[in-house]
Amino acid sequence: MVANVACRRMGTGPKMGSHSSRSTVRRRHYLFPTILRPYQSQSSDNGPGANWTSGSWTSYSHQIADDTSRASEGILVKNDSIAARNERIVNAVAQVRGRAQTSGGAVVVETDAYGTITDLQISPAAMTVDGSRLAKAIAQCHQTARDQANTEANRIYAELMNISASSTPDPSGNTPEWEDPAPIRITHVV
Repeated sequence: MVANVACRRMGTGPKMGSHSSRSTVRRRHYLFPTILRPYQSQSSDNGPGANWTSGSWTSYSHQIADDTSRASEGILVKNDSIAARNERIVNAVAQVRGRAQTSGGAVVVETDAYGTITDLQISPAAMTVDGSRLAKAIAQCHQTARDQANTEANRIYAELMNISASSTPDPSGNTPEWEDPAPIRITHVV
């Protein structure tokens, strides 16, 4: 429509009353009902399978909903089982704890699988030492506990996902992880 207006101003486009401008509008008008025609079915009653000639958009929407639910029933069951498995994994990983302590037991740190400290115990004897030594002992225990929890969480995850630990790729391979082990030769023939 904007192009027609611009052409009319320049005198090159169809005139307002000409036959070609009306046929263009008419063609556009008749194009939309074929594109926007609702779902047609073979049923002629006014039930869920009624076609658009009955004039009921609700019957159309019920038919689409019925077809969608039947088609996605298998997908929903699969999604429910995946959701249940994921919930079991999340619950199992949430219970994982890593625990580490200094050699004398003066500092004890417990973390969850995500590295958050869940328990910190500092003996009165440890409070008398220099603050930097105490901070270093806490940081070392925290790192050890976090590594233990992470290892245990990975083991549980692999177990629940039915992935054996031996099938995971070995990170100490000879090729870097961003490089393909065997490059693919690409040839182009013209």
